[in-house]
This record gives sequence, structure tokens and C-alpha cells, in this order.
Amino acid sequence: IIKEKGIWVIPSYFTSSLIAERKIPLPNEETYRKTERVGKAMFKSAELIKKYDIQNIAFGTDCVGETNVHATQLNELGAIEQVFDTITALRMATSNCG
Repeated sequence: IIKEKGIWVIPSYFTSSLIAERKIPLPNEETYRKTERVGKAMFKSAELIKKYDIQNIAFGTDCVGETNVHATQLNELGAIEQVFDTITALRMATSNCG
């Protein structure tokens, strides 16, 4: 349905890995559990993006945690590159974002 409807996907692999490693301060254990589930689903989504050749993927700029988390935001491009490839990461941050 994502491909058919032209829906855009904005994954956050680096943020998901930081949450999984508990490197982003969150208010309580319940919040960690919820965000860990989201993080695991994010990595599963990469498999589906590849499987169904989803092209509407873009670089997101939202981060979770305290204000200093934005200092690591560019690491997201590296994480995208590891999950996909260099050209996909660059497209997600430039031409795909209009």
C-alpha cells in the first residue's frame, strides 16, 4: 500500500540504535520499552523497503531525547548508508527531499 499510494517513509536507524543501546536519556523504563519496540520495527522496515523496492524514502531531522542528541544527527546518514548504500543515503538527504 505504501508504494501504491506514494506514501513517504522516513526511517531513523541511528536514533533507533541509540535507543536500543539506551544511549538516549528517556524519562522512565516504560518509555524505553515502547521506543525499543519501535526501534526493532524500524530495522524490520528496512527489509520491507528493499523487498518491495520502495523509492519514496527521505532523511528525517527529528530526534528523540535531550537537546544534545541533535549533535549526533548526521550519524543518521552513516546508518542509512550501512542499511542501504551510499547513493540511497545521499538521495534520501537531497533529491528525494525536494
